[in-house]
Amino acid sequence: MKILAIIQARLGSTRLPGKVMEKIGHLTVLEHCYKRVLVGGLPCVIACPDKDADRLEHKLKLPIFGWAGDENDVAGRYRACVERYQPKYVVRITADCPFVPPEHIEAVANLAVALDGYVTNVHPRTWPDGTDVQAFPATLLRSAQGEHVLDYAIQPEAALTCPTNLGAKRWTIDTAEDLAWAQAVAAKIDTNDVKATGVWRLLHSLREHGLDRVA
Repeated sequence: MKILAIIQARLGSTRLPGKVMEKIGHLTVLEHCYKRVLVGGLPCVIACPDKDADRLEHKLKLPIFGWAGDENDVAGRYRACVERYQPKYVVRITADCPFVPPEHIEAVANLAVALDGYVTNVHPRTWPDGTDVQAFPATLLRSAQGEHVLDYAIQPEAALTCPTNLGAKRWTIDTAEDLAWAQAVAAKIDTNDVKATGVWRLLHSLREHGLDRVA
């Protein structure tokens, strides 16, 4: 396998437990994220702590990789996933990003392969928080530990930056307030329509409905 998208997910969030199972419109937060990765054209697996695997797999019918180690050892979860599926490149997505843009997933992944290096749309932060994508050679996981999937010393070879800085905007799901916002968005906009919720169309719709917000 050349490229594998890995969505890191768990049910034990401190600020909003079980957030990945909460509904935004007709889909859960995690289902939105997974659907967008598939639209981005990549094979995908959801890496979660082993204790969460059965519930997620049974409820959502998604491809789950259960990690038997410490749930806070995210790097270990990624390494175990890579050992099983043997991709040459990894695309990292977090499950609290239901509006992650498929066009970013595809662009960041393709550039990482072309440069054979680490590429992101996060550093520097110019896109909304909640659109985060990182792609890198799987070998870079060797030095990572704990919650840090990549070593701090590893710098991006390139970054996908926004021509207009949108970095102060908040589209992630981390708190009950975030979830209420996303559900309000789904009441006004068809969030199941991935094409209608790309970055620029979603931004326009948020402004139109008075739902644009910053962190």
